[in-house]
Amino acid sequence: ITDDLNCHAPDSITVTNATSTAATLDWTPVSQETAWNIRVWNSNGTNRVYTVSTHPSTIIGLTANTTYKASIRALCGTAHNYIGDWGDTVTFTTTVGIDGVVKPTCIIYPNPTSGSTTVTVSGVNGKVTIAVIDLRGREVATSTLNCSGDCAKTMDVERLAQGAYFVRITAEKVSMVRKLIVK
Repeated sequence: ITDDLNCHAPDSITVTNATSTAATLDWTPVSQETAWNIRVWNSNGTNRVYTVSTHPSTIIGLTANTTYKASIRALCGTAHNYIGDWGDTVTFTTTVGIDGVVKPTCIIYPNPTSGSTTVTVSGVNGKVTIAVIDLRGREVATSTLNCSGDCAKTMDVERLAQGAYFVRITAEKVSMVRKLIVK
C-alpha cells in the first residue's frame, strides 16, 4: 500500500562508514515515520532488504572489496501499513580490511524490541555464544551457533522485564558487547 500524501522517500541518503563487511547508512526522514526498509544489492546477485527502526543504521554481512548500491523507503502508519516509494540510490564499496583481515561485527535488530530480536554476527568462524545479561550481571538467555563468516539468531525476549540488557557475543579471539532495550 502506498500513501503518497504521508509516506515519502527519505532525503539525503549517505554512507557514513563502510568497512569490509558492513556499511552505515544515514538519511533525512521527511515524514514522521519510525521504520524503514533498506535495500542493498550488487552486480553479483546479492539483493537484501532490511527493516530498521533507527537511523543511521548499519547493514552487516556484506562482502569485502565489493561495490554495492542502496536505497531506502519509509514505512508509515501505526502498523507500518503504508509503504513509501524507494528513494535515491547511493553507491559504496566495502574495504579490503587491514591485510585482508575481516573485523567481526554485530547488529541487533529491532532494538528496542518487545517480542523478539535478531542478533546478526559477521566476520566470525566457528562456535559463537550469544548471551543476554541483565544489569545485575545475570545471564537471562543464551544460545550457541556455529558460524562461517555470517550468522544470525532470533531470540525471544518477550518474557524479559522492560529495561536495558547487554548482549555478549563470544567466539575464539572475539568478544563483543552490545546494548539491548526491551520495551
